[in-house]
Amino acid sequence: MQIAEGTVVAMDYALKDDEGTLLDQSQPGQPLTYLHGHKNIIPGLESALAGKVAGDTVEVRVAPEDGYGAPNPALEQVVPRDRFQGVESLEVGMQFQASTDQGPVSGTCG
Repeated sequence: MQIAEGTVVAMDYALKDDEGTLLDQSQPGQPLTYLHGHKNIIPGLESALAGKVAGDTVEVRVAPEDGYGAPNPALEQVVPRDRFQGVESLEVGMQFQASTDQGPVSGTCG
């Protein structure tokens, strides 16, 4: 069966940056499962998987505009160090998640 709109897809994946550093991956026996064609994964990956069949191996490079979008400096926010309660040290590149009135927000130390 080919992947098409409305198809339930289960896939193992490895996410790497442009230097080849592993950023995330599915765990053995725990594939990522999603409903294709319903914006459950980033658009660039979803379009690359359309028409593939079980057993296919796909390598995809997703451009920012086909993923989460290019970084927007207007959305950057400076957070005072004292807001990081219980954190011993902060380093450039560290990622964190904060709770806000609008829901969870992910961030990276810069």
